[in-house]
Amino acid sequence: MATTSPCPCCKNPWSRPEEFFAMACGECTSDSSGVSGLDPANMDPSVSPADDFYRHANGGWIDANPVPGEYPAWNTFLALHDANLGRLKALLEGLAPPSGAPVPAEQQSVAYKVAAFWRASNDEAAIDAAGLRPLEPVLAACELATTDKTAALAKLHAEYGVNAFFALGEGADDKDSAWTLHQLSQAGLGLPDRDYYFDEDKADKRELYAAHVHKMLAMLGDADADAAAGAAAVLRLETALAASHLTRTERRDPDTTYNRMAVGKLSALCKGAIEWPRYLELAATHGAALPKALNVDSPVALATAMRLFADAPAADVRAYLRWCVALSCAPHLPSAFVDAHFEFYSKALSGQQEQKPRWKRAMPMVEAALGDAVGQLYVERYFSADAKGRALHIVSKVRAALEARLREVPWMQDSTRAKALDKMRGFGVKIGFPDEWIEYASLDVRHDDHLGNVLRARAFEHARQMRYADAPTDKTRWMMLPQQINAYYHPNLNEIVFPAVRAPPAPDGARSSRAVSYTHLTLPTKRIV
Repeated sequence: MATTSPCPCCKNPWSRPEEFFAMACGECTSDSSGVSGLDPANMDPSVSPADDFYRHANGGWIDANPVPGEYPAWNTFLALHDANLGRLKALLEGLAPPSGAPVPAEQQSVAYKVAAFWRASNDEAAIDAAGLRPLEPVLAACELATTDKTAALAKLHAEYGVNAFFALGEGADDKDSAWTLHQLSQAGLGLPDRDYYFDEDKADKRELYAAHVHKMLAMLGDADADAAAGAAAVLRLETALAASHLTRTERRDPDTTYNRMAVGKLSALCKGAIEWPRYLELAATHGAALPKALNVDSPVALATAMRLFADAPAADVRAYLRWCVALSCAPHLPSAFVDAHFEFYSKALSGQQEQKPRWKRAMPMVEAALGDAVGQLYVERYFSADAKGRALHIVSKVRAALEARLREVPWMQDSTRAKALDKMRGFGVKIGFPDEWIEYASLDVRHDDHLGNVLRARAFEHARQMRYADAPTDKTRWMMLPQQINAYYHPNLNEIVFPAVRAPPAPDGARSSRAVSYTHLTLPTKRIV
């Protein structure tokens, strides 16, 4: 007969505690410094929990961890991320720096591509010297809209990664996760979401936004009067677009955002501005058969976007498309664009007081373009050969514990228990890094062409993702990089993913890892308002 003993943490009376529950929970009741459960140093006992529980629970940690000037907020999660950036920097700077004549893309090794992208993204002098010349083909796509709206939008979306009016992507069918659909999503706003265009307390932000758009259009070469008129047109057009967008609450409703339809129905719903079969051929299928069906997260927003694209004055559409390009590319342009982008988006909207050093801004650029390549190098350096196997062994023990718990809990009906066990048997686990890395052989990376690298990487990634759509779902894919400090559960695929990243050593004066974990879980975040 199984013995029953309460868990020392949660007091639940699980059977077989010696095998599953009590041992696992018991280890978290104290740490090496003798702290049991919670570290009181992270709390503020001078504040009554009845008056301000958040401050009572987290005040000590908040006081000991002021917000760095280069972040708008600070918490343990960001602290770990920031510390890991140093490890990634050392890894990338240890690569042989490329120089001299360009190497053909197919002859570039993974290390070469990463090193070349890293060097170009950090070379601010070269970026400033290039000016707007690398942006010319993207701006030309905006001008194309006067004669061929379909081709212009397809180019902006698929070749340059500029999500004007809406966005094209792919994802598992919410009602049949074994199949992946093309996904058309509401997009095209320059402010954080639709509410910024209507809330009374955001009026000052809208004024700053209009001034920012004016400034950016002028830096693109528009005369000042044209830039001012263009900024007004952008705000007017985006406000009309925002009025049709789903709210944040509505976007969390899976039934609201599930609108599976054939291309013929899409053409009937959103007619006028573009030829949908041709758009999909140019931006999604690249000559292959049109998809059997696709999903539109907000049919009203898409129909509105197409009406605006078709009916708005040509000058307004031109200003809007050029603004979308400036917004998308500003971090990769000369310093005047970078600084203006920071002043509005980071400082005015988020409260960040100072820009991160260039290398910290360059790191996410490299990872956005060559994330798996960086991950491959990271795993070789920091993730031992047997670490993945050990982690999978631990997960197998957790799965066994979960199965035992599901079989014995008395409150679950047998029919529910059977479904829960069936779901658990289909539960996927990914540890460390993917079994197969992304193949970047066709991606050309040059050590002296930062914006060109970014645009080529965007086109490469878009084409790669489109190959997953209108096909059986590939459950071997990873949606997170091995070097990311994070983890996720994917409800459609019923899987958990734990990257290979190691938490960096705690900084001097930091408290125990358990205390840090607790403060992260209770989300003590210090934010500049």
